[in-house]
Amino acid sequence: MKAIEAALAYTSGLGIRSMEVPEWPIDGRPLKVFWKPMTLEERELIFKGGDMKLTDYAEVLFRKALDADGTKLFDLDDKIKLAKFVESGVVQRIALEILRSPKIEDLEKN
Repeated sequence: MKAIEAALAYTSGLGIRSMEVPEWPIDGRPLKVFWKPMTLEERELIFKGGDMKLTDYAEVLFRKALDADGTKLFDLDDKIKLAKFVESGVVQRIALEILRSPKIEDLEKN
């Protein structure tokens, strides 16, 4: 096996991760946000090669947040609203979880 094959196998084995957002209930249940692993290219697009700005958290949700069917949760108009009108702590918490690399314990649970 080549090194790139091992790297790709690891990434595909991560699957789709998720978290509940109790602050944003839909039909009385916490919103569940799903996402696929973050790639270097995606990180570069989000951070535009520089330091992270607070509005980049909205960018993370815009680019990575999915529903259970794999459909993007937020469109471009939503990204602007996330940055300008939504309480920052929740946006930041979700974005940080998406940006976080899974730990060995997380992988063992899968």
